[in-house]
Parts: sequence; C-alpha cells; structure tokens
Amino acid sequence: MEKSSSADILKLLQNTALINTVTPYYTKQIADRKIEGVLVIEIDDIKESVTFSNCHFDEVFIKNTTMQDRLEFTHCTFQKEFIIFNIEGTGLVFNNCLFDQGMSINYCELKYFTLSKVESQNGIKFEGGSMQILDIKPLNEKTQFSLVGKFLLIDTMSVDCSSGITIFAKKAVINNISLSGYYNVASRLDFNNIINKKIELNDLNNDGKFYFSKLRPVGVKKFLNLALDKYIKAYKEFENVNPNELRIVNALSNRINTLDLYRGYHPVLRFREFIEQHFYTDFLDYYDDLSTEFTIDNSSAGILELKNIMFERYTLKIINSDISAVKLINSQIQDIKANDNFLNYYNVYNDLYTSASKQNNTKDKSEYYRISQHYLYKYLKYESISHDRHRGSRFSIIVSKFYSSHGSNWPKACLVTILLAFFFFCFFTVSLSKINLNLSVAGTADFFSNYLPYFPQFINPLHRIDFMQDIAALGPWSALFDFFSRILVSIGIFEIVRSFRKHVRQ
Repeated sequence: MEKSSSADILKLLQNTALINTVTPYYTKQIADRKIEGVLVIEIDDIKESVTFSNCHFDEVFIKNTTMQDRLEFTHCTFQKEFIIFNIEGTGLVFNNCLFDQGMSINYCELKYFTLSKVESQNGIKFEGGSMQILDIKPLNEKTQFSLVGKFLLIDTMSVDCSSGITIFAKKAVINNISLSGYYNVASRLDFNNIINKKIELNDLNNDGKFYFSKLRPVGVKKFLNLALDKYIKAYKEFENVNPNELRIVNALSNRINTLDLYRGYHPVLRFREFIEQHFYTDFLDYYDDLSTEFTIDNSSAGILELKNIMFERYTLKIINSDISAVKLINSQIQDIKANDNFLNYYNVYNDLYTSASKQNNTKDKSEYYRISQHYLYKYLKYESISHDRHRGSRFSIIVSKFYSSHGSNWPKACLVTILLAFFFFCFFTVSLSKINLNLSVAGTADFFSNYLPYFPQFINPLHRIDFMQDIAALGPWSALFDFFSRILVSIGIFEIVRSFRKHVRQ
C-alpha cells in the first residue's frame, strides 16, 4: 500500500485531471493508498466523480465543499471519526468501509447518500440537512444508525437488510420509509416523532423489533430559510433568554438567515432550541399532495409496535402479510373498505383480532372481529369457487350480524331478541284455539290486559308449551310457532352473553 500525504490527496481532488487511474465505470480512482495525517477536504468545486478504493485514512473532514458529481469510498478504513459538515452535491457512497471511531454527517445538501455493508463501532449519525435518497444496506446490527434533528430532511430512506440493523430516528422529517429483506432477532428499528408521508414494508421477514410512534402524516418538500428578525424579537421576550446568544444573533441578523445558523459554527444552541420549540412549523414547506400511505406487502411483520399512529390519515394497504404479532397502543386500524381481495382482508382483520386478544384489548378486538366477518361473508359470496357449499356459513354470519353485529353490540342483541320474541308471542297467541283478537280498541285492550302478562314466561326458552292453558288450549300451529320462538330467543340470549363477554378480561 503506497503512502501518501493529506496534501497530495487534496491536490488531486482540486484538480482531478492529475488522477491517472480509472474504475471499470471510467470514473477517477485513487487506490491502495495509506493517507497519513489529517485530510481536510474543503474545496469549492470537485468537478467529477472520484472513487477511493482500498485506502486507509488517519482522519478525514469534509466541510464547506461543493461536488458536481459523487465521492465514493470502497473497502476503505478510517482510523478516527469521519466528520462531514455543510457539503452540497450529487452524492456520497460508502461500500464495505470500516469506521473505527464512527461517522458524523451534519447539514448536507445531497441527492443521495449510500451506506452499503459498512461497519462502525461508534455508530453513524445524521444531524441535519437534506437528502433526496438515503440508501442503507447494513452489514449487521452492531452498527447503529442515528437520524436526529428537526432540521434533518430525508425524502426517501430505503433499508434492504440481509442480517440485522439498528436504527434510531427521532424528531426528523423522513417522507418515505421503505423497509425490506430479513431482520434477525437482534434488529431494532425505532422511529419516534417523525414527520412522514409514506411507510412501506415490502418483502420483509422480521424476527427483530420495529417501533413506530407519534408519526405526523404529512410530506415536507423543503425547509424555508427565513429571516432572523421575527425570531430575535420573540427571543427577547422569552423568560429564559440568554444575553450572550442574543448579542450574537443580533450581530448575525444582517448577514445570514435562520437556517444558516445550523450550517455554521455559531454558539447559539439555546436560541436554536427556542426556534425549534416555538416556531418549527414556520420553516416547513409542505407538498401540495396531502395523501399519505401505510403499506405492508408480502411481509411477516413480526414484533411491530405502532404507538399513537393516526391511521385514519393514512391510506392503508395490507396484502399477503402476517400481522398477528403487531402491537397497537393508542392506535386503531379502521376498516379499509376494500372492494376486492376479500380473503386477504379477512386474514388481516383476523390477525388484528388475534393481536388485540393477546393485549386484552376488549374494545378493539370485537371491532376487528366484526370487520373480519364482514370480509369473510363477502369472500364466501363473491370469490369462493365452491360458494354453494358455504351457504350455511353465510347464513350464520348474516344471523350474527343481524342480532349483535358479530358480538359487538349488546343493546342491539337485547332489542332484537325481545322484538323477535314479541313477534312470535303474537303469532302464538293468535294460534290458540277459540281466540278472537283483533286490532280494534277493545281487542287491543283485551290483549294487553289478559295475554301480555304471559310474555315474560314465553321469552324463557324453557317454558311449558301449555303455559297459557288457563286462557285457551293449543291450536294446530301453536307448537310450530313455539318451536321457532325458542330457537330465535336462544340465539338472542347467546348473542347477548357473547356481546357482554367482550368487556370481560380474559
């Protein structure tokens, strides 16, 4: 491995025409170098793509740099922390690199940032700026990726995993989150207090733990770089104002705007915190398209915890996926109201019912069961090849829905049972021999005074068939009406008990 000084490498980057070797893709290449000393890349314009291949670096800083194309590091080792600060350009790519002391990325404006099979004992941390694409293909879960900061905007974050990964994202803007691949039992992905437009779990097999909490469903196009005057005036009236920071921002107000405070080395941490706490939304430029989407496709979601998620704001798509281990906290997945693929959505809501049962979530599990039966009925009616064989099942589903909305509505079950019992009691009474009832005033009065007192006995399925023998003997049809009434009342009693059981902790 050839030894090179940091100054030699800097000259090559300043004038890429001096680089003689190229990659198979005809980009400039610096290969097999041991670069000694501190390499500070601070160049106004790196004019073309440069690839560092199989190089060892003592210490690297990239700051205040503009790139017309990308910088790529392949099979490189970095002895000390790699720091990237305030750069602008096409992209940065790291393939199979080792960071002995970690990497920190602050306030960059890039089209893409790729991390493939990299390893870092102290983690990789993003703290600000904006990127169109953050592409991560992790080596294992030992490298922790942190995405922190309200002024960090990633339009699309794609994670394709084949072993494990650890990600912590908090108080950032990640418009599109795409997760795929295999995640081992040591994997942990935690997205907390994120502004987000779309989440997609596609071809995913999760044995680890995924956490999504307090997502704000909206898309942010960019941050607005507003003038400081308004915020300086508000900070003066703040009870915990810091006089030293106030003097600094007053001096800077004529030269820079608010976001520039994050791109430079300005000692105004409390002022920045004040802006984030009280005026953060002023800087968000939203997409005109307000639609949001949450998709789980062809996946085994495993332990997926969804906390304080406003699912009513998302368009939900859950297809060919196992979500029986999903844990919903202060969140409820509403009826998707699908017009096809009924068997899929029967399985979806059956999984949600199973999950709610495990959590003893008595309120939501009855609702998920009701929705699952709705889709099961539609499947048996419209999609099942042998739908004629399922007429009995369809009839049972209809009856349960009619009585109690599949065990979710006990007042309805009580009312339906009493009404059906009263309806058949009227038929039973009229069927008795030598009974002359009519709808006249006198006939109605006679019914209420002489016959209705027997109704409480009739509603008991165990009553004697001749319980009204003191008034009249049984007629030819009395036994038939009595038989059907016992069946319907018994079903009603079952549905009442079943509806109440949803309030019982298992």
